[in-house]
Amino acid sequence: MRSTFMKIARTGASFAFVLGVAAFATGCDSAYGSCESPCAPCAPKPVCAPEPTCCPPPACAPASEHCGAMPAGAVCGEAWCCVFIPPVYSTVTEKVCTQPESCREEWVPPVYETRQKQVCTCPEQTRTIPIPAVYNTVEDCIEVCPSRCEWQRVDCGTAGATTGEKGECFALVTIPATYEKRQRQVCVTPEACRTEVIPAVYATETEQVQVACGYSKKIPIPAIYEDRCSQVCNQQGRWEWQKNTACAVQVPVANNPCAPATK
Repeated sequence: MRSTFMKIARTGASFAFVLGVAAFATGCDSAYGSCESPCAPCAPKPVCAPEPTCCPPPACAPASEHCGAMPAGAVCGEAWCCVFIPPVYSTVTEKVCTQPESCREEWVPPVYETRQKQVCTCPEQTRTIPIPAVYNTVEDCIEVCPSRCEWQRVDCGTAGATTGEKGECFALVTIPATYEKRQRQVCVTPEACRTEVIPAVYATETEQVQVACGYSKKIPIPAIYEDRCSQVCNQQGRWEWQKNTACAVQVPVANNPCAPATK
C-alpha cells in the first residue's frame, strides 16, 4: 500500500515539475515593463522601464510532496489515493510600451509671394516751346517818283509854245507821280513761348516678397504599445487524499482456527 502511495507521489511530483517548467517558460513572455506618463512634445525622451529577467511564475508548487497523515474518516473496505491536484493558472494580458513617446522636428520653409510695383524710370519734366510770330501780307501803293514839271519838245502849233532859235518848240509839261504796288509783312501775333509738361515714365518690376518666416515645427510621435500575456497562478497545486470507489479492496483470508471452516 505504501509503495503504491509513493508511486503516486512520484508521479504527481513529476507532473508538478512539468507544469512548473511550462509555467516558467510561459512566464518568460510576461511583460513587466511600463512607460512613464506621456512626454510633453519635444521634452526629454522618456524611457520605458526595462523588462526584468524572466522569472518563474508565482509559487504554485505544493507545500509538501505527500498527503500527510492517513485520512481520519477512512473505514474498513475503502481505498484512498494520494492524488496531486495541479495548480490553476490564468492568462493575463497587459499593455507594454515597446517604444516611448518622442518627437521630431520638421522644417517649414518660408512663404514667398510674387508682387509687382511701379518704378519711375524718368521723372516728370517741363520744356519751353517757342511760338513764332504770325504775319500777314499787306499790299501798299508806294510813290516811286513824285510828280514834276519838265520841258518837252512839242509841235509849234501847240498852245503856249515859244519859238526857239532853231524853230523848235518846247512846252513845260507836268509829269504825274509814279506809283508801285509793294507788299510788306505785318505782325499780327508777336512771337511767344509756351511751357509743356512731360509726364513721368514708369516701368513695372516684379519682386519676391517673404510673407511668412520659416520655422521648425515640433511633431510628437506617440508611444507604441503591444499586448503581452503572462501566466498568473490562481490556485496552488496540492496533494490530497481522495476516496477511490473503483478500487477493489482485497480482504485477507481469515486465519481463525476457532471459526468453523466454510465450504
